[in-house]
Order: sequence, then C-alpha cells, then structure tokens
Amino acid sequence: MKTPKYVYEGARAAGEMQSITAGEAPKVMTKDIELLGDREGAGKATFPNGDVYEGEFVMGLREGQGKYVYAAPPPGEEEEPKPPVAEYEGKWAGGAKTAVGTTTYKASGHKYHGSYVAGKFHGQGTMFYPNGDIFTGMWVEGKKSGQGTYIFKATATKVSGEWMDNVLMSGSFVDSFGNTYAGDFGGDSAGAAYVGGGAFTLASGATDVAPAAEVLTVS
Repeated sequence: MKTPKYVYEGARAAGEMQSITAGEAPKVMTKDIELLGDREGAGKATFPNGDVYEGEFVMGLREGQGKYVYAAPPPGEEEEPKPPVAEYEGKWAGGAKTAVGTTTYKASGHKYHGSYVAGKFHGQGTMFYPNGDIFTGMWVEGKKSGQGTYIFKATATKVSGEWMDNVLMSGSFVDSFGNTYAGDFGGDSAGAAYVGGGAFTLASGATDVAPAAEVLTVS
C-alpha cells in the first residue's frame, strides 16, 4: 500500500468532472463525479514524519502566509516526546520560503528573521545566537555574504565589514573600550583574525599597525 505524502484538511479548488461507465449493453450505467481539486486557500497539511504546515495554498503548493513546524524525531522507548526542532512563519512561493519570515530553531536556540529566496537566507537578515551574539547584514544562499555587523554580547564589541561565504574579509573592529582596528581579516567561518598591516587606533588616540593574527570567534 502506498503511503500518502501527507494528510490535508482545508479548502480546495473546483475539481474536474469525469464520467464513469459500468456494465454492458443494454445495461450500461454512466455517472459523472467531481475529482478532488488542487489545494487552494487556507489549509493544514500533516506529514508522515510529524511535520505540520498551516497556511495558504495556491494550485496545490504552499503560497502566501503560512507556518511550518519541523517535528523532532520520534522518541525512543520510555522517552517523552520531544518539542519541535524548528518553526518557520512567514511568506511562501512555489512551496518554498520566500520574501520575509522568521525561523526559530528550538533545538539549538538560534533565531533568524529576514529575507528568503527559494527556501534559503538571502538578502537582508538578522541571526540571533543562543549565546546572545547577533549578526545583521546581507546573506546569499544561506551564508553571510556582503556588508554585515557581528555583535559580541559577552565583550560588548562588534565587527563590521564585508563577508563572503560566512568569512569576514575586511572591515573594522571596535571593542568595549573604544579601541578600533581597520583593515583586512583572515580566518574561516568559525573565526576571524586580524591580518598584519591593518591599523589599530587606541581609545587614547595612539595608533599602531597590526603585527600578527589574533582570532575572533564568530558563529
């Protein structure tokens, strides 16, 4: 038996009419029936893995405003059911997240609010991290790319500059005392490092040239 994609409850468009004929001449019976139309309007879809979407549909696809809840894996023996892994609420187009929406990652504590294209972070958006850090800026296909600012809650410092594929390339760093660095950065997606040759300006007004790399951890 084929498992259905999901269970749908909600509005539908008018379905096509189809004639069904049974029997043989001279006893032939014909009946017109209406087939189920596309999901259209407000509805709720419950998937076999426990995921749930509630919102608008157009021509059978998620389109318009809607909320999608990503279910946790089934609990093991003698385990309590786990809360959802994540929830997305916002706009949809062609079955994918698009325009502006918010994803709250229940399991990790992350939260993203901003633009989406084809289901990925794309455009202006802000990520809130579980440790209190915040990144706000441009995203391209799910990665920090373009102008953005990363704020460190624990140290009250921030980095602003140009990012590419989650890596800080160039910009400026300001610590809680007002000391600044401007220049290029190195490192990877897990951390940025000063590159020798960049300029330090201390809160006192004194200046210096960055001698070597010093790693800044970013999420």
